[in-house]
Amino acid sequence: NGTITSGQRVFISCEGTFPQNQASISVYDPATGNVIEDVYKPNNNNQPLGDVCQSVYLHNNNLYAVVNNSSKVVVLDKETFQKRAVITGLQSPRYFLPVSNNKAFVTDIYANAISVVDLNSNTKIGSIPCSGWTEEMALSYGKVFVCNIKRAYVYVINSVNNAMIDSIYVDYGSSSIVKDKNEQLWVACAGDSTKSSSFLINCKR
Repeated sequence: NGTITSGQRVFISCEGTFPQNQASISVYDPATGNVIEDVYKPNNNNQPLGDVCQSVYLHNNNLYAVVNNSSKVVVLDKETFQKRAVITGLQSPRYFLPVSNNKAFVTDIYANAISVVDLNSNTKIGSIPCSGWTEEMALSYGKVFVCNIKRAYVYVINSVNNAMIDSIYVDYGSSSIVKDKNEQLWVACAGDSTKSSSFLINCKR
C-alpha cells in the first residue's frame, strides 16, 4: 500500500475468486513503486465492485470496469474512483473499446453478439451479431477487429454503422490483439491442443 504521487498511473483489474463478489481495482505508481489496492470500496460506501473484474479501460475522464459475472460495466471517475453510472443489459461482458467519443463496443462470452453502448447515457443501445465467445478488440482506420475464441477468424466491424463487413482467417482460438506503431495488428491464437500461433494483420486501406 502507499500513495500515488506521480501523474502516471497503472490501473490493474483484479478478478477475485469466482463467484465470491471479490472484484477490485488497484492503482500502481511506476515512479515510486507504490500500490493502492482496491480503490473502489472505500470510495463507494464500502460496497463491492462485483464478481470478476475482467478488464478496465480508461477513456476521457472515466474508468470503465467490465465486471464479467455481474453482467455490467461500472463507470468510475478516474480521480476519485466514485461510481458515476452502471451499464447493464449485458450477458457476460469481457472487453470494452471506445470507437468514438460517444460510442463503445463490448464483447461477450455467451451473447453471440457485441454490445453497442452510448457513452453519454451509459446505456446499451444495440448489438452486432457475432457467433461465439468474443474477446479483445482493436480499432484501426475506422474498423474494429474482434477476436473470437470459438472461431478461427478475426471479425471486422465498421465502427460508424456497426455493420460486420469482413472476417479474416487466422487460427482457432484468437483471444489477444494489439496494435503497433505502424497500425498493424498482432493476434495471438490458442490453436488446437498441439500448437498455438500468432498472426500479423496489415490494416492499411
